[in-house]
Amino acid sequence: MNKIYLNLPVINARKSVAFYTELGFVENIEFASHNTACVILGDITVMLLEHDRFKDFTSLRIIDPTREVQAMFAFTVDSRAEVDRITKIALSLGAIEPTPIEDYSYMYARSFTDPDGHAWGPFYYDEQALLKA
Repeated sequence: MNKIYLNLPVINARKSVAFYTELGFVENIEFASHNTACVILGDITVMLLEHDRFKDFTSLRIIDPTREVQAMFAFTVDSRAEVDRITKIALSLGAIEPTPIEDYSYMYARSFTDPDGHAWGPFYYDEQALLKA
């Protein structure tokens, strides 16, 4: 089976690890160095690469995700309460919630930004309710 590794440019890998582990991600120290870190949530693996390391993989300009957007990352959780729990933790750590809550009979979603401005969206999806909608 294929796995996806998200590579994110960050200002401070250790600060980013602290943020993500508070949300429930688990640090994988096998992929860590002085300017890189790795965190995992289920099947999501996120490589946190400080700008100097990230530039080793591209000659393109690294955008400022607090002012521009290139991607948004969504992930499922097991309940509406878990969506709220994760988002509240993120907000308590300084994240912002850039969009309103999405509340439908079959889906409940929120969004927040990480310390570097990358957009994340935990959501709960009830397949049975969707079939009834």
